[in-house]
Order: sequence, then structure tokens, then C-alpha cells
Amino acid sequence: MASPKITVIGAGSFGNHAANLLTKTYPEYQVTLLADRDFAYNLPATHRLVVGGFSSKDITRPLSEIIAPKVNLIQIKEVIDFDTKECKIITKAGQQETVPHDVLILATGSKWGNPIATQNFGASVDSMAKYIESEAAKLNAAKKVVIGGLGFVGLELAGELGYKFKDQLSSGEKEVICIHSSPENVLDSSYLDSLRNSSRNYLQNMNIKLIFNEKADYDEKADSTIVKLSDSTIENVDLYYNCTGPIANLPATTLSGLETNGRGFVKVQKTLQTLNYPNIFAIGDINDAPGKRIIYRDDHAQVLKQNVQSVISGNTSQLKEFVVKPLAVAASIGPEVGVGQAPIPFFGAVKIPEFLIVRMKSTHLFNEKIEDIVGKVA
Repeated sequence: MASPKITVIGAGSFGNHAANLLTKTYPEYQVTLLADRDFAYNLPATHRLVVGGFSSKDITRPLSEIIAPKVNLIQIKEVIDFDTKECKIITKAGQQETVPHDVLILATGSKWGNPIATQNFGASVDSMAKYIESEAAKLNAAKKVVIGGLGFVGLELAGELGYKFKDQLSSGEKEVICIHSSPENVLDSSYLDSLRNSSRNYLQNMNIKLIFNEKADYDEKADSTIVKLSDSTIENVDLYYNCTGPIANLPATTLSGLETNGRGFVKVQKTLQTLNYPNIFAIGDINDAPGKRIIYRDDHAQVLKQNVQSVISGNTSQLKEFVVKPLAVAASIGPEVGVGQAPIPFFGAVKIPEFLIVRMKSTHLFNEKIEDIVGKVA
């Protein structure tokens, strides 16, 4: 009997960990990992790159050090199509090839806006460094910066700008304006009022201007200098950062039954299988399910470990479901400030002391544990 063929598309934290775990657990499987770059990066640390807090080398590791030798690692330019039986790819050398599979795992993540547009990092750490250098030059030259959205990404990015440019913001030499759709506060009502209030106050103390109950309308393609609001405009904008949420980084496919939501994220069952194709899974950011943060990566992998084997064996009565566990959340607001909350059964949540968030996240953004984040040979 031929060895089962498993293909993973995407060499981010979720994809790397899945490929390594499946190879270790089922040595009889032929596991292939399709990667469009030769490195992995610590996503939580990316928003500190543009202000010079980290270098590209600081937050990356070569795939050659991460991926198990038995995994068939293929460097690609892109996936041009996939279905239930095969992936059609353009290799790094420019050749079109077909990679067959019995099970396909989508782990291609999201597309973010500048200055953390990871889809613009390119294939190497050098190309990533050039992108960051370009974004940093724009930021340093900008007099007026507008951030659209104060969810976690916008909040953390604003905190980095406030810390980096505190003197320029205080003197009025530089201006940072944040626009958020929620009334009167950052984040949304799912977070503690005390956490939201602290976050808002920290930004205001950094001399960052906050505009609530508004949505920014900015034409990025036209490279505009105007941000439109409901009944006014912000003019002479040098730089606009869209932090209203990512869109899916889904490869091209001719599968008509692959269902996605409004932002292109793949709809999955609790088993992490796509709705209409039981041998295609979607893990991490690319799926539409809750529980996609890096802290859930091992849970995704454990579900995969059982369910891939069940699909291969045909014993689908033993499929495992992914369950989202209430976990603590934490946001850095620059390297010296942080906020967070932890769930309390039956009582909601409690605010975590801020010095703990600074120690746990803000200072290093988990980069001291980078090998655990980007993946490592099991």
C-alpha cells in the first residue's frame, strides 16, 4: 500500500508545527510543506519592526532549522490551484509542478495592512528587511499619521508609535490620530471597561489624538492625503495605516464548493475540516472559526493529528472537535506598558496587573520564546 500523502500549504507557525507533528506521529506518511519563503517569523513582534525595536533577523528563523528533515519542504513562488487531489504550484525556480495529496491542510494565514503587511515580506529575510526599511523611512518622514481601527493591532501599533515618537508628539512636530468605530473607547464591549479605559488613557497620555464612533474612508490606491469621516475630513495625511482587520491569504483554487466568509476566510466545521471537502483542513488564521491566536496552535495541531489519521483510515466516527477555551488576552502599548484580562469561571473576567503584562509580553513580544512560536523540530 502506498504511503498516505499529506500536503501543508503555508510555513507559518501553524503550518510548521502541523507538518512536524504529523511527521513525528505518523512516520509512514509522506508530509510535504509548501513554503513561499525560506524563513518563519514571530508575528506578535512584527509591529515593533517599523520603529526599530527589532531587526528582521531578531524575529525570524530559517526554515532549515525548524522543519524536520523527513518533511518534504518545497520552496515555491505560489500555488496556482488546488483541489481534493493535488496542488499545482510554481516552484522557486519558476517551474510548474503538481503535488498530489490524500489530505490537504491550508495554513496560509492572513494579509495585513502596512506596516505589518507580512505578504510583502518576500521570500527571504533580506527582502523582508528591505520592506521594513522602506516602511520605516515613510514613517520617520511623516508629520501626520492616521491609524484606522483600535482593535488589538491598532492599539499595539499606536503604542509603538507613541513610545518611539514621544518627544515629537509632545512638541507637535509629529501627529498620530486614531479612528475607531466604537463609541468613546478602544477595543470593543467584550473587554473589561477598566482595561479599555486604561488603554485609552495611555494613548492620550502619549499625545495621540483619538476619534471615536467614526469609520475612516481612505483611498489607498489613489495614495490620497485625505481621510474622510462621516461629516468631516482629516487633511494633509502623510501616512495611513489600516488596522480594521486582515483579509484571508487564500491561494487560488478552482474548487467551487470551498465556502468562505466576507473577508475570504475558509469556513470550517469544529473538526477543522472545510464544509464540503472532508480531506481538506484549514488551520490558524485562514479559517473563519474563533480561537486562531498563536496560543491555540497546539490545540489545532492535536485536532489535526487525530482527524487526519481518521480521514486516511476511513474511520470518521472518531473525529475530534476543536474547542475554544477561554484564555487570557494581553496587549502591549509600547515596550513599557501593557494591559490584559483573564477569564474567571462564572464571573466573567478580571484585569491582570499591568506589570505582569509588561513582563510577559510588552518588553519582548514573546521573542525570547521565538523557537516555540515559529515552530521547531519535535
